Amino acid sequence: MEQPQQSASDGLFDLEGLRDAALEEALRAPVEQWMTFLHPDQVALVRRNWSGPARISGPAGTGKTVVGLHRAAYLARRTGGRILYVTFANNLPRVQGTFLRAMSPAVADRVEFRSLHSWAQEFLQARDVPVRLLRSQLFVAMTRARDLLWLGSVAR
Repeated sequence: MEQPQQSASDGLFDLEGLRDAALEEALRAPVEQWMTFLHPDQVALVRRNWSGPARISGPAGTGKTVVGLHRAAYLARRTGGRILYVTFANNLPRVQGTFLRAMSPAVADRVEFRSLHSWAQEFLQARDVPVRLLRSQLFVAMTRARDLLWLGSVAR
């Protein structure tokens, strides 16, 4: 005779049922709300104590940006310092900043969203380093840089 499957429980709650209900509720909400929903399985990535840079990869829609946004908010709350969140697309910093303000307004002013290109250009210009872009080498450099995703704070 087959035994009925038991779901994870802490004695008071059906944890699996709670997770499923939270996910279903988030998916019914407007895009601004579910784009900032953190699935319980992603919490470990957000709260992990990384000893250096880390890379999260996966196809579109798997939650990489959501994990990054929650990580930035987590670091801002935990450290009290400023956090630099760098992306490769020029239009994403504005969108990601809007999402962070919606999900964590108390720390949103301490997280700076920048494109890698604009941040690097400002960084070099502030140090009087001339910026000369060689278009023939741009694609190679950006492809190599794209492979890095920093989940820690960057000192400026």
